[in-house]
Amino acid sequence: LACTIEARSKESASFGRTSLTRKERWILSEWLVARAAAALGQELVEHQYETPYAEIDLLFRNRFGLTIFEVKSWNSDIYADFEARTIITRRQLGRLERARQFVEARTGDLVRLQIAVVSHRLAHEPRIRVFDPPNLHPGY
Repeated sequence: LACTIEARSKESASFGRTSLTRKERWILSEWLVARAAAALGQELVEHQYETPYAEIDLLFRNRFGLTIFEVKSWNSDIYADFEARTIITRRQLGRLERARQFVEARTGDLVRLQIAVVSHRLAHEPRIRVFDPPNLHPGY
């Protein structure tokens, strides 16, 4: 299930310019997702956590276990309504799934993987859309 969280804050403004640099957009995107997850009662455990398989952008603890957020940032709203399979490659997803399994084995907690897409639309507040990742093995 995909859910949409509208990010509404003065801190997320485009720093007085007409657009953000790629790095600013990336930093702001991770911050917005972290803030939205925290507002929903999740606790940040790690930021940019390195595993042998992939870097985990954000790792949160909630009452069900742990959630990994892979954050994707876009300069427009074009990808916000697409399904996650159009945003992340099978190769990236495979690395993230192995990283998820690694964290699950290390902690003993259930670990959920989520794809968070942040669209930075000019003259609008950024929009966050969170997806469950597509099935790696269609038909199962």
